[in-house]
Amino acid sequence: MQKDFNIQLLKQFIKFEELFSKFLSSPDPSIFKCVDLLLKELLKFEFIKKIFVFFTNEETFLFDYFIEYPPSENPQKTDFYEVVGDLEIIKTSMLTLQIQVGKEISSNSYNFIIPLLSFNKLLGFVVIKSSISQENLTLLFLTLLKVFFNQLSTSIDLLNTNEHLNQARDNYQQLLATQSLESQRVNLEFSERLNEITTNLSMILPHEIRTPINQILGSTKLLKEYISIIPKEDAQGMTEIIEDINSSVNRLRNLSENYIFFSNLLIISNDIAKLQQFSKEKIISPQSIIFERCNLIMQHHHRDGLIINLIDAPIRMNEVFLDKMVTEIMDNAIKFSLPNSPINVNTFIDENYYVLSILNYGTGLSKEEVDAIQPFLQFDRSHNEQQGSGLGLSIVYKIINIFGGKVVIKSEKNSHFEICLYFKLSNN
Repeated sequence: MQKDFNIQLLKQFIKFEELFSKFLSSPDPSIFKCVDLLLKELLKFEFIKKIFVFFTNEETFLFDYFIEYPPSENPQKTDFYEVVGDLEIIKTSMLTLQIQVGKEISSNSYNFIIPLLSFNKLLGFVVIKSSISQENLTLLFLTLLKVFFNQLSTSIDLLNTNEHLNQARDNYQQLLATQSLESQRVNLEFSERLNEITTNLSMILPHEIRTPINQILGSTKLLKEYISIIPKEDAQGMTEIIEDINSSVNRLRNLSENYIFFSNLLIISNDIAKLQQFSKEKIISPQSIIFERCNLIMQHHHRDGLIINLIDAPIRMNEVFLDKMVTEIMDNAIKFSLPNSPINVNTFIDENYYVLSILNYGTGLSKEEVDAIQPFLQFDRSHNEQQGSGLGLSIVYKIINIFGGKVVIKSEKNSHFEICLYFKLSNN
């Protein structure tokens, strides 16, 4: 009987994982929608009778009532301490930041006090009133409950981060729109604000985005370990679901990284001091960076057929940016090429330029599509299985522009795609 209960628990919580992934990829996610969707799913357990959600008020340091499920007929503000009714269990949960379980004296029901933790602060608490039997109140159930609410916390954190990122982007655009060449004061304020946004994007936001994503990946790893107690006929399907979740979260992580990278490039391209600094940088041996990165990308995609022919020459470029450009172009070359077709990588000198050429055979782009390359644009999305934001080529164009180079694309639809990066030679 206990084993059947555990199996049903695992099946349901794996479904929750799939819901998290789908929700974060939805067109217009919000914190309210996230809480509403996932806690309604949690109520499908018959032994869960009531759920209360309280969020931390950063001004008063109290826990403000947010919502309850199922909703009351006459909703009104509810006090956190009155709902729990046991100050000791609240104190223990606050001190340990762990799930606490208390039994109500007047009935056989249990109260679960669950902290909502982000990577650096307490978001609030969830109170669950439950009629679960003592027999089923196992370590497995408490572990799965902890995983579920870790997922909820990291989702809320990620949504908050996206809001901050959008706000920073809007502020940046407004500053550009209102910049006045006639006012020295406005120019000075604009420069200071640019530095502030640069710091946020390059130091704070990457960590805030990576942390919840890594927590989600860690939770799916934990679920994989529990699959061992499930019958083999059920385990395969659940494993596939978890792998799909991992794949979706990794795509989300790559999108976040590229979004931040491109945002930083936009800021750099409007910062005269940084442009002057980059103009002095050079790479003595680009050949070694290109060779190593191309081979690593081919290995990552489990592809053979790399045909590489490189020469060396010092160029005006930053090593991190060169590595990023080769990564993006090689990823696209592999994703949009025919299986087992060759990937040709060559370098050569053309007048005052060191040229990197990467050629693949596959879907290609038409002349109109090449001319229309811009951020967040991916062509034939409905026909291509590959996922992406279309930021890769735009990142390459922006880096080349910063360093005074150029990009030449030679492509034919459903045939081939060749991109040539022209780097300025360094003569000193």
